[in-house]
Amino acid sequence: MDWVSVNQTHALTMETSYLVHILSVDRLNEEEWMIVVNAANIEKNARHFRAHLNSKDCFEDISFQTAKLDLQGPQSRDVLKQWAPGIEVLSFYTFGQFSISGIPCLISRTGYTGELGFEIYCPCQKAKEIWKKILNNDTVKPTGLGVRDVLRTEVCYSLYGHELDEEISPFEAGLDKFVDPQKDFIGKQALEGRLVTRKIMYFTSLSRKSPRPGNVIFDEKGLEIGRVTSGSFSPALQLGIGIGFMDCPIKDVGCEISFGDEKSKAKARITKRPFYKQGSLKS
Repeated sequence: MDWVSVNQTHALTMETSYLVHILSVDRLNEEEWMIVVNAANIEKNARHFRAHLNSKDCFEDISFQTAKLDLQGPQSRDVLKQWAPGIEVLSFYTFGQFSISGIPCLISRTGYTGELGFEIYCPCQKAKEIWKKILNNDTVKPTGLGVRDVLRTEVCYSLYGHELDEEISPFEAGLDKFVDPQKDFIGKQALEGRLVTRKIMYFTSLSRKSPRPGNVIFDEKGLEIGRVTSGSFSPALQLGIGIGFMDCPIKDVGCEISFGDEKSKAKARITKRPFYKQGSLKS
């Protein structure tokens, strides 16, 4: 477990962090950057950067020297500032260099839960010490990735392997605002002329029944129009919620659909993102 929850109500020099599709990039100084990638893609991303950097640049993979603990929840700032004074100045999507009990840490305020949250990067051999120190606070409870998955689904955050992968284009994933066709970039040729036949969509079950990844999505006539990529029961809404890809043209918000299989279908309604709107993310 590497997640720490602090009353999640729905279950220094500061630089900017940039979210880039399936990774984030932190600019440490004028010439140094830290890239945080999905753990399943460490080797793949390392190969990509090594292949495209010029001979004057240096790339170092410190994945197995670095640990990350995530302190998430509306009270996370109050808890963390006891050990890392100054983190109050961190605004959304920024980071800074701090020290926890003499241990140098890079702390970012990104969050992947829809609530206020911080990520603590430290030497891996010191992670256990920091973990125990934070858990000494009575308001902090340890949680696992299952909790993270419910929370990120409630706020409609995409996850690699579900709403993001090498076969899903940014136009299908709802990330077209990050693509500037007027500029040259790696991957531009692969996107040019590619037909968009499906797009990401969000829906709520009309009951407590929860959609599951792989479930078929049907239109009001019972015709197959897509697949569920993420689904869960939402503690905040007390309903099943789902994310998936639907064949173009997309049905309008409010349209009734269903999910499941030919033997068992549950009714749902297309909605806008996010499902959960009362988060403390930017507070």
